[in-house]
Amino acid sequence: MKAEPLCDLTASLSEKSADARTDLEQADETLTNFLEWQDTDEGQATNLPIILESHKEILFTEWQSQLMKAERAVSRCKLTTSNLVELINDTLYLSNMISQCTPGKLTSAKTLEQSCYPELEKNGRLIAGINSLT
Repeated sequence: MKAEPLCDLTASLSEKSADARTDLEQADETLTNFLEWQDTDEGQATNLPIILESHKEILFTEWQSQLMKAERAVSRCKLTTSNLVELINDTLYLSNMISQCTPGKLTSAKTLEQSCYPELEKNGRLIAGINSLT
């Protein structure tokens, strides 16, 4: 099916977006801990450059903004993929209805149904996977 690579790409982008969110949260926690540590006697004794809270805010505001843009793009990608799969399924359904209703084609429609059943099952699993993403 032609939509399968798109579904795989959507799943990959979704995973990368979730990973980026996790990275942001971990980095925020690490930097927050460092900011607290640098104010202790031990931290001040190291003579490391001081990082200000305002520096953290500048960095994380931009990072958060970029991440939100990526998450919105992934959301649009999921919606587009879902719409595309729905369109393909509707087209297959209508094609099947037409082939079953065409005079003199009943036998071939039955044969077509039997030959396409594995593909329809595959499409059903693919749709279930996409629905789980959304």
